[in-house]
Amino acid sequence: MSQILEFTKLSDARASLKSIYDTAGSHIPVNLQREGDEPLTIVHREDLQNALSALVKVKPVVSILKNGSASIWLEGLPISAEGKNLSLAEKQLIKALRAYAETWVEELRYAASHRSNWALVNLIIISDDETLQKIILGE
Repeated sequence: MSQILEFTKLSDARASLKSIYDTAGSHIPVNLQREGDEPLTIVHREDLQNALSALVKVKPVVSILKNGSASIWLEGLPISAEGKNLSLAEKQLIKALRAYAETWVEELRYAASHRSNWALVNLIIISDDETLQKIILGE
């Protein structure tokens, strides 16, 4: 029996939820398609994070002043943060990333100048703060 799962009826998928979960959890994608809709794929979160990380090319720029305060911004993106020190600026950057993702989902995804940021937004949505900090800041 093939380990590749594909469903063209959601009722069949609902009845096979455990198999879908186990298969995707084994790093094998599962395809779903409701009649008349675009197909969807369920994948393991880590696999998606790795793929999105390879697509997302952000370049953080850090500026530290003599008083120790820090600013971080991402080149080419409307995302920046400041803090009394680098650690606080990094925490603020994560908050700024989350705020951007929320705004993108609500309205910016329709704007031509933001549409291409879908990979970054999806990476933000599926990642916890620690993982996001490692990916974006390289820590």
